[in-house]
Amino acid sequence: MSTVNGVAGRTTPDVSFDADPRTGVQYYNSYPLNGSGNYDPTANSFWGTEGGTSLSAPCWAGLIAIVNEGRVASGKQPLTGGSQTLPALYQLPAEDFHDITSGNNAQYTLYTQNTDPSQFSCAPGYDMVTGLGSPVANLLVPDLVAYQEQWTGKGSNDLWSNPANWSGNSVPWAGDDLLFPTGALQQTSVNDLGLTFDSITTADNYSFSGQALTTNILNVEQGSLELACSATVSGTITVATGASLTLDAGNILESQGLLNVAPTANLTVQGTVTVDSSGTLTDQGIVTVSSIGALTDQGIVTVSSGGTLTDLNTVTVEYGGTMDDSGKFTVVGALQVTASLEVASGGVLDDQGIVTVASGGSLTDQGTVTVASGGTSGRLWCCRQCRHRGRRCHSGR
Repeated sequence: MSTVNGVAGRTTPDVSFDADPRTGVQYYNSYPLNGSGNYDPTANSFWGTEGGTSLSAPCWAGLIAIVNEGRVASGKQPLTGGSQTLPALYQLPAEDFHDITSGNNAQYTLYTQNTDPSQFSCAPGYDMVTGLGSPVANLLVPDLVAYQEQWTGKGSNDLWSNPANWSGNSVPWAGDDLLFPTGALQQTSVNDLGLTFDSITTADNYSFSGQALTTNILNVEQGSLELACSATVSGTITVATGASLTLDAGNILESQGLLNVAPTANLTVQGTVTVDSSGTLTDQGIVTVSSIGALTDQGIVTVSSGGTLTDLNTVTVEYGGTMDDSGKFTVVGALQVTASLEVASGGVLDDQGIVTVASGGSLTDQGTVTVASGGTSGRLWCCRQCRHRGRRCHSGR
């Protein structure tokens, strides 16, 4: 709030609404009361005009309910009051509010005004009478639906638990949507919260360390993201066109949903990436498993046309997993296939290391399989027995 009121603390009001009983809303009372305040079906129903907090507070509550309905419909979490809704209001563009610039908060009755000299007056922007202003509902609602907690990096350290590092000066909560935007002051940050988030989006060159990340969605929209920590993503991981994601050595990235590497995007694995049985890795860009990395496929891995997968250490297609290669898959290290590997029409498997098709596994070639010098010398083993005998597999592969 210090950005709008110049005070290092919260003042009131935050927002306003038309609460003048003379210009309020029309209502119909179908539940008439008698003089004692009890329901009296013989009393007359009537039309009336209502204002004040009896009108404005329920209207604001209704707007926030619509916001939360929209957030849930778009896969986000509802806003919490003090930790999200209030900071979010102060980050909305000025166009989301009707700015009341004249008047004051002197005490009014229907006919008289109290001219208390301690009253406040309205002014452009935030003021002590109407706060940020009254809502422009058709702008405010969609902006709150899209609201994300933003990293600023303005704190004295790089901890996620430091409120000064976040917009609105508030620490994220479980279920929040986090945005790491372009141009933050600190782009190396330490997750010391240990919470599960709804989404994490990066739009610059960031490095995350600290506790293991747990989120439903991970988006690397532009720039690069270095994971110097382990991470579990239950939903979608997206590395956008031109962006890159690097998993540092000693860490594990567990993908339980869709991991999509867009054209010209890069995924570099120096630790271990596991595509769970419910997960899918779609490679349209460049995936590199470094000499100290590992990729384990328990679900579906697809190297799309135009995509490349380079294995400098270990790629394993485990039982129940499938790998479909329509691009170029280069094995310099070791490829262990205990399930299904299909080289589709137009796809290339370039074997410069060791490709082992274990018992129960299969390699289907509809494209090109190249065994280079230093590769498995033309032998694609389907089982230990064939390899030990030093001959081609009995299946003809």
